[in-house]
This record gives sequence, C-alpha cells and structure tokens, in this order.
Amino acid sequence: IPLPLAPELESGGVYSGRAAYVRLDWNSVEGADNYLVELSESSDFSSILASKTTSNTLTDLTGTTEDKTYYWRVRANNIAGAGPWSEVSDFFIMLAPDNVKVSVEESNQIKLSWDDNSDVEEGYIVERKEDGQTDFSVIDTAEAGAEQYLDSNIESGVSYSYRIKAFNENGSSAYSEVALLATSYEVEDRDMPTSYSLGQNYPNPFNPVTTISFETPETADIQLNVFNMLGQKIETLVAGRINSGIHSVTFDASSLSSGIYFYTLQAGEFIQTKQLSLIK
Repeated sequence: IPLPLAPELESGGVYSGRAAYVRLDWNSVEGADNYLVELSESSDFSSILASKTTSNTLTDLTGTTEDKTYYWRVRANNIAGAGPWSEVSDFFIMLAPDNVKVSVEESNQIKLSWDDNSDVEEGYIVERKEDGQTDFSVIDTAEAGAEQYLDSNIESGVSYSYRIKAFNENGSSAYSEVALLATSYEVEDRDMPTSYSLGQNYPNPFNPVTTISFETPETADIQLNVFNMLGQKIETLVAGRINSGIHSVTFDASSLSSGIYFYTLQAGEFIQTKQLSLIK
C-alpha cells in the first residue's frame, strides 16, 4: 500500500459568526484512512495552536481570536504511514457585518443598515453594482462602529445590489453574508392606495427579467422574497422601511433554472403570495 498523496486545501475561516471558532475543509485523498490537521499562528508551524486527527474532510477548531492571521495544513495517513503535508494556506479573522437591510428615504436615498460584529475594525467598505453589471465597485467607506450608510447617488427605477465588509490595517472580513438586491422604487402618479396589494409579475412567463409591483397604504417595514418549490428563500427583493405608494421592483433570474417560483409580500400581519414561471 503506497503512502497517500498530499490533500488539496479548499477553504478556511470563521465559522458560526464567532472569532474563536474556525472551519477548515479539504479534498479527500484516495487510500487515506484519516487526516491530521494543524493550525498555527506562524507560517513555519514552530508552535501549534490546535491539531486534530479526523476521518472527515472537514473539521472545526477553536482557540482563535480576531485581528490575527492563522496558517493551516493537512496530511493524510494510512497503514503505510503519513503522507506529505499539503501546501500551507492562511486566513485573517475579522467578524463580518450581517443582518443587512435597506430602506428608501424620503429624500430619494437608499439607507443601508447592518449589525457591527467586529471589535477591531477601522471602518467598513461599501460596494454596489447595478442591473446588468457583473462586478461590484467600491462606492464609499463608513467609519468604525457605524451601522448605517446613505447612498444618494441613485436613479429611479434602477436596481442595486450592495455588500459590506469590515477592514483595518491588517486585513478585512468576509463580505456581509447575503448581497442584498435593493431597488429605487418607482412611485406611480395616481391616488395613494388604501390597502396592501401584491400585483402579478409582468411578463409571466418570463426570461430572465420580470417586474413585480406592490402597493403600500402607509410607511411600513416590507419584505418581498422569492422562494422555490421547496419553500426555500432564494432572493430578497425588498427588505426595509418603504414609504406609502405604488412601487415596482425588478427580479433578475439569470442565475436560476427554468421552473415555478413564488414571491411573497409581507407587511406586519399582511401576507400575500403569487406564482411566477421562468422559462429559458
């Protein structure tokens, strides 16, 4: 039986939103009985912070803290002995912001808000992309401890996606967990609605873009989400405090496969769901 080959490392970083917990995973190696994982604060592994032997290709380790870079490696073992170490990989620990929400302000601004989870950030990087754009661009930074940002450089009827990450001189966090698609909502010129209502998307069936309209009789916290047939949420179109009026939002399903989907409007105790069909 030959010695197993060196594993290829996949990813490593903070797990479960706590700086003291990290998750590491790697590719399986043919003929391996188990794997030895080592975590260190030094790239030469002169001191080992944590080590673990496991038969899995994913493991959790503890003992890490924010504002530090950690190095890790893995080797496979079998009855013939220990194989060679993998290449060394590293990651920097800083807790990412989460619970990102958007709302449209009366002054035609989009307000971003989030939870500040890090104790060591020097600020936040705010990135945005518009409909049809592939890559995010940095639009501004927010100061340390900030939990909101106002984007005033917007156009009516244009959909925007935002993401945020914390940073300091040593590195940066991961981006906020979900890049939220926000839209500057078009308020149509007619009498204000007297009740909540969710319109049928148009066109329907569609490929790959459709428009969803909804009515709000008062300023309220609104959620407009898209779900698949299994009831799993796949997109958040609106999440925030929306002014009274008649609004429309664009849903881009370019990354989804053909099928039946559902979209739900929720405002307080009001909930309404409609079906849409994506045909590619």
